[in-house]
Amino acid sequence: MNFSEITVKELKQRMDENPKLQVLDVREPFETEIGSIPGTIKIPMTIVPLKLDKLDNKKDIYVYCKSGMRSAKICEFLSYNDFNNIYNVKGGIKAWSVKIDQNIIVG
Repeated sequence: MNFSEITVKELKQRMDENPKLQVLDVREPFETEIGSIPGTIKIPMTIVPLKLDKLDNKKDIYVYCKSGMRSAKICEFLSYNDFNNIYNVKGGIKAWSVKIDQNIIVG
């Protein structure tokens, strides 16, 4: 595994400290329309390989999905494409909606 895992509480703390943090939501558009973490980059998992130019490989990148499975696959992919400081958000938006923001609806 060439990436680290981070909890939603750790991510929230880092986002509060640095609002310009690079956070990638790899869920499908129909999922992100229901609810997402504000200020995140939304690129569906299936097209991440086509959109690497939208991401900065010199900055830390935090990746989430609904539960953490798809984001783990993208973290692995990014590690093979010159990204170094990669974090998979454990529990994804489901954990975020329970522990951070109960107003976020998860479809």
